[in-house]
Amino acid sequence: MAWSRTTYLDTDDLLYFRSSHGPVVQRLRVREYGAAADVTSAPAFDGPSVLELKTTRSGSRRRKVRWWTDAATIERALSGDPPATCPTPLVRHLARPLRPRVMTLYRRLAFVGEEPFGIRITVDLDLRFVRPDGEVLAQHEEAIVEAKIMGKEPGWLVDFLAAVGSAQPISKFRTGMLLLAPEAPHTYAGA
Repeated sequence: MAWSRTTYLDTDDLLYFRSSHGPVVQRLRVREYGAAADVTSAPAFDGPSVLELKTTRSGSRRRKVRWWTDAATIERALSGDPPATCPTPLVRHLARPLRPRVMTLYRRLAFVGEEPFGIRITVDLDLRFVRPDGEVLAQHEEAIVEAKIMGKEPGWLVDFLAAVGSAQPISKFRTGMLLLAPEAPHTYAGA
C-alpha cells in the first residue's frame, strides 16, 4: 500500500494559514512517501521526500516548486542551512522561522491517463490529521477524489462531472489547522 505523510509548515504569525483568505494562497509542506505490507500494517517512510511550495492564484491557477531530496537534507534546510541545490523560491521561504503545525497521513491510489488528455485521478483513503507530536486529531472516513487535467477535458469526464455534480474542494492544511484551534482559527499560534 502506498502512503503519503505531509507535514505543513508555518510561521509563528501563521503567514501561510492567513493566506487562505487572500487572492494568493500558499502552502509550504514536506511530503514523504512510504509503503506498508497491507492496510493493517503501519507504513515505513523510507522513500523519497519533497519540500514543496504550492501557490494558488485566482481560485484555480496553481504553481508548485518542488525539491526532491532525502529527509535529512530537507531537515537541514528547514533548520536554516539550505544547500545550493535548493531552488531559489524555496530558499526565500526557508529564511523565515518555520515550524511544523499539522500533519496528514493517508493512503493514495493514483491513476494516470495517456495523452492527449493528461488526466491524473487520485483517491486518498484513511486520511488522518495529526499533531507534529503524533496525536491523531481526527480521521476523515470518506475517500477524497481529485482529477487533474493538463489538456482538453475528454467528453466522458465532462459527462461524468455533470452527472455527479461538483464537490466542494478540501484544503487539508486549513482543515488540520482548524482542528488544532477551532475557536480561534485566525489567531492560533501554538502547536
